[in-house]
Amino acid sequence: MTRAVISVREARPEDLPGLAESWSRVHGVLGRWSRGLPGPTVAELSAVLERAAAAADVRFLVALVDGTPAGIAYLTCRPLSPLHAERAAHVDYLHVRDGFRRGGVGRALLAAAAGWAEEQGAGQVAVNVHPGLRDANRFFARWGFAPLSVRRAVPTAALRRMLLGDGAAGRVPSRRREAARRVMQLRRPAPLPLPEGAEQAG
Repeated sequence: MTRAVISVREARPEDLPGLAESWSRVHGVLGRWSRGLPGPTVAELSAVLERAAAAADVRFLVALVDGTPAGIAYLTCRPLSPLHAERAAHVDYLHVRDGFRRGGVGRALLAAAAGWAEEQGAGQVAVNVHPGLRDANRFFARWGFAPLSVRRAVPTAALRRMLLGDGAAGRVPSRRREAARRVMQLRRPAPLPLPEGAEQAG
């Protein structure tokens, strides 16, 4: 049996419809973890492609299997974190389409990311991967990626409601704080009696 030929190149506009469609399936699988966020549209991916073409520290890659787009990776070169000066090649998205997994596509994209990191003088390669994607997390762990942090997101309006105590989501923390305050009052030791003639301070 002839082995499939895998190649990696810069993404092109004609690659985007199929990749956007496959990405929407990923968001459907994630369900509640995606917090209702839809997958990127063709127009959004096209804008990303334009930005990547204009920047020296950004790469938008596509992997092909026998000429068919099979995977995608979006790379940026920037500090490992806001508090670290060391530069890293960040793989913000690495996705392999259904039907092409476990065939070397992810490995080819990682190899391209590592090569680009060396060109940029980056000492680290970092990836963002959703915690709900078990296979993806196992894949990166197998190649030596260790967890550094978990990135969380919340809609701005929902966070404001909770912080201000509006709505059911905000009332629960308030009740818990009140219960904790009462427990602390019960645990507070009674004041010692003052000697005769001493005055109460305060």
